[in-house]
Amino acid sequence: MSYKFDPAARYAKSDEWVRLDGDTAVIGISDYAQNALSDVVYIELPGVGTHYAQGQQCATVESVKAASDIYAPLGGTVIAVNSALEDTPETVSYTHLRAHETPEHLVCRLLLAQKKYDPGTNPTPVRH
Repeated sequence: MSYKFDPAARYAKSDEWVRLDGDTAVIGISDYAQNALSDVVYIELPGVGTHYAQGQQCATVESVKAASDIYAPLGGTVIAVNSALEDTPETVSYTHLRAHETPEHLVCRLLLAQKKYDPGTNPTPVRH
């Protein structure tokens, strides 16, 4: 199976993607993870104003197959969430490549804890 990758995003080994936008980061889950989860039935979103360290669990996705944690690929404070996912969690599978188009196509947006990241600590592309 062929998976879609956004060249503007960076991918964590735990299947989250992050796209930097100034001092904020847009976060979602990879096409690979979406396909592995199959039909998503519930998403627990992070709370706005909550701070997460890099690698800390910030959300949970449940599907008919399994539950999976979403980890913060970079450290920061949540400044926006896609609250529409609470009513229509299945649309998370549409968020990956369209997150740059409209604000509703993301899991959350973080205000970054550090304005500049060492490339050695940034999530790196992972091809499945």
